[in-house]
Amino acid sequence: MHKHSAVLASAALIAIIGRYAVANSGNATMQLGFAAHDSGDYERGFNIWDELAARGDAQSQFGLADFYQNGLGVQQNNAEAMRLYHLSAEQGFAAAQFNLGVLYSEGAGASRDDIEAIRWWRLVADQVHAQALHNLGVSFDTGRGVQQDVSEVVRYFTMAADRGYFGSQHILGDKYRAGDGVPQDGEKAALFYRLAAEQGVVGAQFSLGLLFAQGQLVPQD
Repeated sequence: MHKHSAVLASAALIAIIGRYAVANSGNATMQLGFAAHDSGDYERGFNIWDELAARGDAQSQFGLADFYQNGLGVQQNNAEAMRLYHLSAEQGFAAAQFNLGVLYSEGAGASRDDIEAIRWWRLVADQVHAQALHNLGVSFDTGRGVQQDVSEVVRYFTMAADRGYFGSQHILGDKYRAGDGVPQDGEKAALFYRLAAEQGVVGAQFSLGLLFAQGQLVPQD
C-alpha cells in the first residue's frame, strides 16, 4: 500500500516562487532579503522582510512566515507563521496559500481543519500548482475533508503528474500496475514509474525494474 502525504512547500518555494515574483516586480530590497536568507544571515533577512511586510508586501509576509515556521533566527512559532501566511495568502500569493493549507492539514498553528486546508489548496490548484493538485488527490484518496472519490483522485494526480510532480507520477504508477481506481495497464504504469524514476525517486526505480523483470504487465526485459 502506497502511503500518501501532504507536502509542505516552505524554504524551497521561497527560492522558486518567491524569486520568480521578485524578478517580475523589480523589488531590489526584497532581493537583499533573499541574499541574506541564502547566506544564513537570518537576522538581517528578517529585519528587511519585517519592514516590507509591515507595509503589506505579500512576498515579505510569506518570507517572515517561513522564518517563524522553521525557527530561522527567531523562536519557532507556528501561530505567527499562520498569521503571516494568511496575510500573504489573502493577497493571492500562491506559495502562502499552499503552506497555509498544509498547516491546517497538520494542525500546526491552529486546530486541524481539513476542509479549510482543501479550500486553500483549491485556490492554488486553480493557479496550476502541482503540489496543491497532488495534495487534493491525497485528500480525495484518504477522505480527509472531502468524501472519497476515485475519479477525483485520478484526475488530480494526473494533473499534478502532467506538471512534473514526481510524487503523483509514482502513485499513478502504483495505481495502473494494480488497477486501483483505473484499468490495469502495464504500459501506463511503466510510463509513470519512468517519469518519477528519472527524477531520482528510488521506489519508482525499483518498481519499474520489477515490472520489467517479472514481465507480468509489460514484455519481460
